[in-house]
Amino acid sequence: MTIKNFINVYRKAEWTSDEDVENFIRQNADATDSNIRQLFGVIAKDANKYNHRQLTWLEKIASTMAVRRKDTSICPFLIDTARTSDERLRRVIAATLVELNDTTWQPKLFAFLKGRDDRMRAMAALVLSQVGGKTLFSLIEQTAAEQWPSRLEVIDVLIRIAGHYSIPILMRMFPASERNERVKIVQVLAEEKYMKAARKEASEALMTLVSDSDPMVRGRAALGLGVMGDESHVPTLIDLVWDENHWVAKAAIGALGQLRTMEAIETLGEAARIDNVTIQTACVDALLDIGSDDAIPTLVNLLESENLVLRNKATEGLVELGKAGRVNLARMLVLMMNSPNVHVRRAVIEIINEIGDPDGTLWKRLVRHLRDEDWWVRERATEVLVNISGEQITEHIIELLDDSSDIVRRYAVEVLIRLKDLRAISPLAQAAKEDPDWWVQERAIEALGELGDRRATPVVVNLLKNPSVHWVCVQALCKLKDPRAVPYLGRMLTNSVGEFRLEVLKALDAIGTPEVVPEVQKVVNDIDKDVRLFAQKTLTKLNVNVNTTELEEKVAESLSFIDELLEEAKNRGATDLYIMAGDRPSMKVLGKVEPIHEEVLTPEATMGIVRAILSDKKLDELAKELDVDTSYESQNEHYRFRVNVYKQHTGTNIVFRVISDEILAFEDLNLPDNVLDFTTYHSGLVLIAGPSNSGKSTTLTTLIDHINHTQSRHIITLEDPIEYRHSKDFSCLVNQREIGTHTIDYNTALRSVLREDPDVILVGEMRDAETIAFAVTAAETGHLVFGTLHTISAANTIDRILDAFPPHQQPQIRVMISESLRGVLCQQLLTRADGKGRVLAVELMINNNAIANMMRQGKIHQIPSTITTNYEHGMRLMDREMLQLANAGTISPEEAYAKATDRKLFAHFFDDEDEEEASEEEAN
Repeated sequence: MTIKNFINVYRKAEWTSDEDVENFIRQNADATDSNIRQLFGVIAKDANKYNHRQLTWLEKIASTMAVRRKDTSICPFLIDTARTSDERLRRVIAATLVELNDTTWQPKLFAFLKGRDDRMRAMAALVLSQVGGKTLFSLIEQTAAEQWPSRLEVIDVLIRIAGHYSIPILMRMFPASERNERVKIVQVLAEEKYMKAARKEASEALMTLVSDSDPMVRGRAALGLGVMGDESHVPTLIDLVWDENHWVAKAAIGALGQLRTMEAIETLGEAARIDNVTIQTACVDALLDIGSDDAIPTLVNLLESENLVLRNKATEGLVELGKAGRVNLARMLVLMMNSPNVHVRRAVIEIINEIGDPDGTLWKRLVRHLRDEDWWVRERATEVLVNISGEQITEHIIELLDDSSDIVRRYAVEVLIRLKDLRAISPLAQAAKEDPDWWVQERAIEALGELGDRRATPVVVNLLKNPSVHWVCVQALCKLKDPRAVPYLGRMLTNSVGEFRLEVLKALDAIGTPEVVPEVQKVVNDIDKDVRLFAQKTLTKLNVNVNTTELEEKVAESLSFIDELLEEAKNRGATDLYIMAGDRPSMKVLGKVEPIHEEVLTPEATMGIVRAILSDKKLDELAKELDVDTSYESQNEHYRFRVNVYKQHTGTNIVFRVISDEILAFEDLNLPDNVLDFTTYHSGLVLIAGPSNSGKSTTLTTLIDHINHTQSRHIITLEDPIEYRHSKDFSCLVNQREIGTHTIDYNTALRSVLREDPDVILVGEMRDAETIAFAVTAAETGHLVFGTLHTISAANTIDRILDAFPPHQQPQIRVMISESLRGVLCQQLLTRADGKGRVLAVELMINNNAIANMMRQGKIHQIPSTITTNYEHGMRLMDREMLQLANAGTISPEEAYAKATDRKLFAHFFDDEDEEEASEEEAN
């Protein structure tokens, strides 16, 4: 067919479907090369004469005919035609050239890659990226370092035909490339589909580019390392996080999110503190990309931010992680509930509301996870859990009452007390009767009282048979207020301990029905003043007349031998009373010991006094330890004494120290004025430290007294023993509990004190890790806590706290202490140089940002120098204070030298003496 005939047929054809087009192609299968060339020419020339559909058919005919002929000689013609064609036809030509793949015409297309015609460069790249091979690769390699109008297309071609083999050529191109071309090179080095077979080579190339002067290149290289790199590249990316260009920093942050190491997570947490929303948001995104349990603590920390946008983003991310099941949801929520920050605890509610409990196991999982946490974590987390779950967790908490761990069962009882769900009555009653742990028994009884349901009365009454739980049973019956308990309570009024009888009376008073009258009348003339007064008050409330005509006579007859001695010693101004086996009772007045009674006491007599003044628990302690400390209050006038009982070769001896009724004013203590600032805090930990007999108790008493006079707060003190009685006539509500008398031991008292809603807590002595952990946790949860330690400096005090814990817990305790500690006051009483009494020397550390940072980083040894440099802010260093006293002649240099930590400060006092001795030796 001639060209003319073919074109006529072509132009007259009327196609209505793709099938018509296929038929035309088959019918004209004998079309020549000239026919096809003419056809392309017509399309190029007359394209505007056809609609879109017609033009599509024409292009298909021309391309299909050219391909089916398999004659590559048409390719140069097609390339030339493309130069003057529109974009549409160039795409058709490009597709045709790909089908007619032949290396002979590739150099011609390659020349277009190096040309300035943007359209032809694009078409050449499109074709060569699909058909290029070794010939093309060689051409690119030979010209890599030459000047090009644009390398963008050749980079695309190279990476598509050579993949990771292109890395050396790309790096040769880089120095001579324009900025957009360099960025393109960095991007393709990070494309995993091309570089996955040569990750090492690609990451090495990217490592050479992260230090480029262009921030865009640095940032892209950082992102590339996130894709192609491994944990060995994390340090480099960490350095880039702190790049002065925020875009680079953001890119490095994103890369760390891909590498997922602990070092990366820690850095993201630090970077999130940068005051830049873009950086903070990038950190959240990166942590969410990591999305593992390891990243959760850092994400939770970000919830503490004051930036609402950042908090919301972190919360949304945690919700998504929880929904996707990528993290341990229970562990995450417990961690959040343990936070002292209100934003974090609020986020718990948002997350639970958002995620819900689709499989009905969330509350159970949370409870089970809390079961394995440290007790102070459970304490804080449970507060949030109870508030958001209510009675939904009751059944899961009840299950813990059967746990093998005493600690877990104790925890279960505490939660049930808070929940106040009556479904717990039966399980608690079972625990009260059968649990092998005495503490679980006691708290279960208390819980039954707190529930206030009289169905528990028979259980509690039955437990009165056990003397070890008498006290807690009486308290529970006081809350149940059930008249059925009256006869059982009445039998308890025969107890020899006056304070216990008073507790029984309070229970009878709470019941307040006529049935209590006969029982209360039994103690209306009790030897204990407080008991008889309360009995009279109760009977008066019940409109019963009280006859007390024989009261005074009975009290006088009941005064014991020891009370008489103590009263006389008090009246004669003695400071101490000595009861010695095999000797006369003596007292110390004005520093001199003198007899107070002529009778020589036998060992049996002194032991009888011991049995009269010590509780059963203290007697057991004396038998085991051979000495014991306690307090004693005379039965008539209620004078108070600090008591030490000890064994020696003649028998058992007792020393009574008279406790002053007067609490010293702050001005009388000679302490720095800013120590009084500690009383103004509403939360935090204040430590008073020093060796024995350094005045710690006196200082604490004065500080508590100051609060009592100036504020309106609830104060609870835990002391062993109670020395000073705080007045209840001032602004505060003060409750003082003596260890061994009002509570079994420190740990028992500590577990219950937070349920008593205190504002201020005094812990007489921080003895062990559990006591310290309680004090720190209480300080973190909105309480002002005062405590004492037997240490001689602020740094030593902090070390003692940390050393109380195992190594794996110390980092957490360092952080908690750095946030909650308000200050440390260390005291020493030094003998005056003139021998007339003693003088106080102090070290005062006030926690600030610098000291808190040292504590977090474990640089405790740097604290003394910081105290010294903060003298103008009220801090004092013990050695410096003693140096001033020695320089003033208030204390002797020898006294200061003996008590000093840094003895070099006092060496100059003795240099002259050494010189004099040396001179005398020379003279002799």
